[in-house]
Amino acid sequence: MNWIIEILSKEKKKITVTRKEIAKWLMTNKSVFNVKEILQSSTMLDRVSVYRTIDLFTTLDIIHPVFVKEGEQYFEVHHPEKHHHHVVCDGCGDSKCVPCTIVDNIIIKGFNKIHHTVTFSGMCQKCN
Repeated sequence: MNWIIEILSKEKKKITVTRKEIAKWLMTNKSVFNVKEILQSSTMLDRVSVYRTIDLFTTLDIIHPVFVKEGEQYFEVHHPEKHHHHVVCDGCGDSKCVPCTIVDNIIIKGFNKIHHTVTFSGMCQKCN
């Protein structure tokens, strides 16, 4: 959580209760997540504030979107040193991480903070 608070401070953003709660939740959650999961974790979080915080955290590169499943956007904490992709089961929606070794520190003239997301799909062993 400390590194998230450090980014907020560095970017001169307020350290609100909602932002602290979501930062704490992100540090305990070790997989991809959606906004519904955050909202279900605490009854004291305001829906609009959560969505605004997710937008801010995405803009600040704290989290990034990884895939859409059943119309719901999923995110994960951004770990630049551990870039990876995902494979999602078409049957049950289960997802797994897939190492990315193709692109490392790509430089494109005129761009910074470059990201890419690849999502594979298929059938897991349970559904196959």
